Amino acid sequence: MGVTLGRGPSLQVVAHPSDIFAIAVNPAYAISAGGDSSIQVWSLHEPGHPLVHKFENAHPLGVHHLATNKEGGFVASAGFDGTVNIWDLGSLSLVKQIASLSYL
Repeated sequence: MGVTLGRGPSLQVVAHPSDIFAIAVNPAYAISAGGDSSIQVWSLHEPGHPLVHKFENAHPLGVHHLATNKEGGFVASAGFDGTVNIWDLGSLSLVKQIASLSYL
């Protein structure tokens, strides 16, 4: 399935090779995550909405939820490994990991 951008041909973009479980949107980015363990950050301001960054192996068993803060500078991810990670979208880095006691 393609996405039509304006009056041109359809554009086929494969965001994740497996299921997408979560999407979050802030003023600058659309963020997707799924069973491939990655989190992908897509620009909302650039033509064609290109991939800005891919956090590889964000959670080793896959990502099931995402949430952004009101200002849009951070995204939190919850993984099937029982952790919650806080990502800084400005520096594109992991700033905090919170482990579930049931997985320790």
